[in-house]
Amino acid sequence: MVKIDNDKLRKARKEMHLTQEQLAEKADLSDRHLRSMESGNADDPGAILLYNISKALGKPMEEFFIEESDEEKE
Repeated sequence: MVKIDNDKLRKARKEMHLTQEQLAEKADLSDRHLRSMESGNADDPGAILLYNISKALGKPMEEFFIEESDEEKE
């Protein structure tokens, strides 16, 4: 399972000088959902939604992934 690094997402948004509302509009999602994602309270956003966010931020999707460590897999 792939998880999203909410801190990297927030940092990328701020580097682009976008508000949550602006990014949500560009990525075609609600600002409420984006706030949940940035706070770490959202479920898996799915590939299409993550693609839209990544495209709006000009970053590769993989930049926002948290990979499971070997310890977590055991």
